[in-house]
Amino acid sequence: MTTTLLIASLVTTAVGAGVQYSAAKKQAKAQEAAADYNARVIQNQAKHEGDVAAENARRGAEVKRRRLANIRAHRAGAGVTFTGSVVDQLEDSAFLMERDIQDAVYQNQTKQGRLRSQASNTIWAGKQKAAGTRASANANLLMGVADIGKQIYGGFDSGSAIPS
Repeated sequence: MTTTLLIASLVTTAVGAGVQYSAAKKQAKAQEAAADYNARVIQNQAKHEGDVAAENARRGAEVKRRRLANIRAHRAGAGVTFTGSVVDQLEDSAFLMERDIQDAVYQNQTKQGRLRSQASNTIWAGKQKAAGTRASANANLLMGVADIGKQIYGGFDSGSAIPS
C-alpha cells in the first residue's frame, strides 16, 4: 500500500511539474507575441506620423507660395517696384515661412524617432519577460525532479518503497 502511495505521489509530482513547465513555455511565447504586436502598432503610428508630416510640409509649401504671390500682387497693385525693402520683405517672409515648415518637419521626425525607439524597447522588454518566464519554467521543472528524487529517497530510506 505504501509503495502504491509513493508511486502515485511520484506520478502526481511529475505530471504537475510537466504541466507547469508547459504552461510557462506557452506564456513566454504569448509574451513575445504580444510584444511584437504592440511594436507593430507603434511602428505603424510612426509611419502615420511621417505621412502626416509629409502632407503638412506639402501644404505649408503651398501656403507659402500663395502668401508670397499675394504679397507680390498687393505690392504691384500699389505701384511699388520690387527693389530694396520690398525684396527684403519678400525674402524675410519666405525665410520665416520656410523655417516654420522645417521646424514642423523636425518636430515630427523627432516624434517618429521616439515612437520607433518605443517599438524597439517594447520588443526588447517582451523578450526579456519571456526569457524570465522560460527560466522560471526550467527552475520549476528542476524543482519537480528534485521533489521526485526526495520522495524516492524518502521511500527507500523508510523501507516503504521496498516490497515485502
